[in-house]
Formats: sequence, structure tokens, C-alpha cells
Amino acid sequence: MDTMSNGKPDFGQMYEEYYDRVYKYAYTILMNREDAEDIVEETFITAFSAYGMYDASKASFATWITRIAHNKAVNQQEIPEASGKMPGDAGIRRYLKKRQREEMRGVSMPLHLLYK
Repeated sequence: MDTMSNGKPDFGQMYEEYYDRVYKYAYTILMNREDAEDIVEETFITAFSAYGMYDASKASFATWITRIAHNKAVNQQEIPEASGKMPGDAGIRRYLKKRQREEMRGVSMPLHLLYK
């Protein structure tokens, strides 16, 4: 594994190595493929932004990235109406993506019906 000048593994390699693990973890919490994919994306964006502060002496990369994914997945499960909180930008983006996917499902026709 290549390391950067600061002794940390290259983030790109860590992304490749841990993508599936983070996806599976998010999916077990959310039980929805699209939501899990969104959480993986947000997790790695957050991790990349905070990678300079990551301290391998405090936690392994696996523990660190899984904790980020856990927090994001749990936060997504919170219902803003029940907690009295308004969703943040990430919550609004997820909601809009989900609505767009639902609308596209209604518009698209299964291929087997197109080619009868």
C-alpha cells in the first residue's frame, strides 16, 4: 500500500479498499440501495475533507470510516417532523434525489414491454 508523505495511506487506495464495506454497512442500516449509495458518497466526501485530521494511532481507518458512515446513516433515519428539526442540506438533497428516482420509475417503461 502506497503512503503519502505524512505516513498515511493514499486516500484513493483506501476508497477502493473500503467502498464495499461502507456500502454493506450503510445498506444493513437503511435497507435501501439508493439511500446506501448516497450515504457511501457522503461518507467518502466527509472522510476526504477530514483526512488531514485522521489519526491512525487513535483508530484504524476501517473504524474511522465506518463511524462516519454510521453517523450519516443514523442521521438519515431521523424523521425531521418527529424531532422538530428541519433537515439540513444533505437531507434535502437525499429527499429530492429520492423523489426524482420515484418519478423516473413512473415514467420509464420496462424493456420487455417495449419490445413485444
